[in-house]
Amino acid sequence: MLVGIPIFQDRIAPRLDCASQMLLLQVENGQVQTKKYVSLVWQNPLLTVNQIREMGVELIICGAVPCFLARIFMYHGIRLIPWVRGEWQEVLGAFLEGKLTSICSWSCPGRHRHGWKKGNVFGCCSVSVCFC
Repeated sequence: MLVGIPIFQDRIAPRLDCASQMLLLQVENGQVQTKKYVSLVWQNPLLTVNQIREMGVELIICGAVPCFLARIFMYHGIRLIPWVRGEWQEVLGAFLEGKLTSICSWSCPGRHRHGWKKGNVFGCCSVSVCFC
């Protein structure tokens, strides 16, 4: 499975549509086989979505994502695990261990009502995710 993680420095980018770089990871049997960085240009979001789709990305682990982009990715069969934040290495570790799943819908309707919870979500205190 090809997993895309939009990054900013060593962290998950706060917003998918503002990330200038995406880390592509080929994951098989719970192990990373290859790692590659690609540049993203968001002047035309539809072209960027198409670029990601043509690369073969099957899953994106990201921070905030606008609803219209989430719908487009889902239309093209690209799964999202949104509203994740933290250092990408820790988030990837949680994903590989099966501890990171899509725990809220892509629109995350309750995130303002319930807020963000941090700590011990995935066995470390620097990964945060929205609990709806």
